[in-house]
Amino acid sequence: MDKATAGPAAYEARFRRHPALHEAVDRYTGAILEVREGVAYAFKLLSKEERYRAFMIFALMSAMDEDREGLPNSLYSGYCEAAAGISKRTAQTMLQLLVHYGFAQMRIDPADRRSRLYRAEPKIVQFLSDWIEASLKALRLLDVPAAHEATPRQLMPALTVSGSDAYAQDGYVFFPDPDFRHLFAEIEGGSLVVMAVMAKAREGGPGPTRGELARRFHMSRAQVTRIVAVGRESGLFGSDEAGTPTVTPRLEETYLDCILKALSFLAFHYENGLRLGGGPKKLPGEDDG
Repeated sequence: MDKATAGPAAYEARFRRHPALHEAVDRYTGAILEVREGVAYAFKLLSKEERYRAFMIFALMSAMDEDREGLPNSLYSGYCEAAAGISKRTAQTMLQLLVHYGFAQMRIDPADRRSRLYRAEPKIVQFLSDWIEASLKALRLLDVPAAHEATPRQLMPALTVSGSDAYAQDGYVFFPDPDFRHLFAEIEGGSLVVMAVMAKAREGGPGPTRGELARRFHMSRAQVTRIVAVGRESGLFGSDEAGTPTVTPRLEETYLDCILKALSFLAFHYENGLRLGGGPKKLPGEDDG
């Protein structure tokens, strides 16, 4: 089958048979946790999947803004609503948070003073670069050629060309289990707690306590307690004698499925985007020289 038409499903089928699959998922989990921990100060910005998707949509749209004029607020919020089902109100809140945490600058549109332009700051490109590199650590183990041959800087244009619309429209395809989707994607901080518990379980020894999780990710103990309670009610978390969350077979299975789908999506769009060519020649923070 032609790689260009096979889609992420073909990569997923191949990865499921790969002997390094579990090692790759572990590597990805650890790398993504490091990336997310590095921006834990911006917890509200990335606290649940809807906001995470809105953040990534802004980053990918900004990568295509080679004139560096900035994205009109109406263009961004309209795309979020039409393509991703994210309300304009949520999109507008995200723009405010992007400015607050230093990922974007806002200015009045000189052509229409009723409109605001949001220009990405270089730190959003750094986040994208770190995020892509985290996936490459796993995809190299899974023998994806692009992961060995291309840098994160080269893959940003590839991802924008091939994957931007697909990510906006199909972001929830990574969460086929509704209970896992609720825990991981819809509760603030749920993804961080799940990944941290999974990582500790893989390392062996006691899992992270609620206090440790709260401090690590700039969350309150009450937030962590709620996440753990939801996980236990759905059978995704167990607990030890001290009440520390533990991994159940159901969580093991659904988490593997989620990360596998995400890696398959990225592998396809990295390679397809490289084949298509094009994309931005400059990114925020890169000068004309």
